[in-house]
Amino acid sequence: IGTGELYMDVVLHDLRTMFAEIEVKVSDPLCSFCETVSMVSSLPCKGHTANGKNQLEMIAEPLENSLVMALESGNLQHLPLQVDGKDKRLRKSLQDEHGWDVLAARRLWSVSSTNVLLDDSLPTEEEGRVAAPSIRQSLQQGFAWATREGPLCEEPLRGCKFRLLDCDLAPALLHRSGGQIIPTARRVMYSALLLAQPRLLEPVISVEIRTLPVALSALYRVLGRRRGHILSEGPLSGTPLTTVVALVPMMDSFGLDTDIRLCSSGAAFGTMSFDVWAPVPGNPLDPSVELRPLEVSAHEALAREFTTKTRLRKGLTPIVNPEKYLDDPAQIQLVRQMR
Repeated sequence: IGTGELYMDVVLHDLRTMFAEIEVKVSDPLCSFCETVSMVSSLPCKGHTANGKNQLEMIAEPLENSLVMALESGNLQHLPLQVDGKDKRLRKSLQDEHGWDVLAARRLWSVSSTNVLLDDSLPTEEEGRVAAPSIRQSLQQGFAWATREGPLCEEPLRGCKFRLLDCDLAPALLHRSGGQIIPTARRVMYSALLLAQPRLLEPVISVEIRTLPVALSALYRVLGRRRGHILSEGPLSGTPLTTVVALVPMMDSFGLDTDIRLCSSGAAFGTMSFDVWAPVPGNPLDPSVELRPLEVSAHEALAREFTTKTRLRKGLTPIVNPEKYLDDPAQIQLVRQMR
């Protein structure tokens, strides 16, 4: 953990020469992503268990940004490990601060990082029909599994809300065990996410650079080539230096310290810190995007490029196919028409 590549180079130099005095091999830098959705699923997604005796139906939608920030910053201190809709403090917080209605607050089943699972299934009084709460624990485990590794490139999910719309369960407990429900719940959540216009999120860092005014034009060109966005510029009181604050995507920040020093002839230096998660331009599932080796991709093709290269690095197939997560032939046909 450090404030920039120059800081990490100094640490590694001290480790090699002063403390460890051994050979230290450093891998190429990697960038972590997150996966999210931008709209409600276009279709309710259904999935059958391996034994064919249970069926789940879900949709996915974006989670309110205020609740995402609250979960990420730890403001919901009273959130229990096992979410219970009977918790009055949690219900009041969701209604007053995040705009949830009473029914949704009561139906909150599970929270995983910045993602939530709700039970929107209707209670049934039919004889022999099993209600959804009987598989609640298995659904929570499948939800935790799905949010830990998303379908785009096995990166964590962020800001997703999954709703259980309906379930048709076998009367016998043996036929609706965790071994049947957990993988099915994960597959249905994947299909719901892929039909809700999934988006890739990349980390954006805040860069504070101090430089002489004569180097500002060259500095702006360096930041422009790296998709940088200038937030502020102003003199540093008591010195001839100017402070520039900018946002740069982490994927384009590798080697930024070196470029800053080169463009300013050593007159500029900067520090970096994580700022926010931002959507990558483009659609990661756009089949019309053509990636060419050793060529810079267009701005609208970045999401597809990052997704494909991350999947290849992890040993996955380069193409994400939503159809393999669907069981209903009618839904598969609709997905093909939509593509």
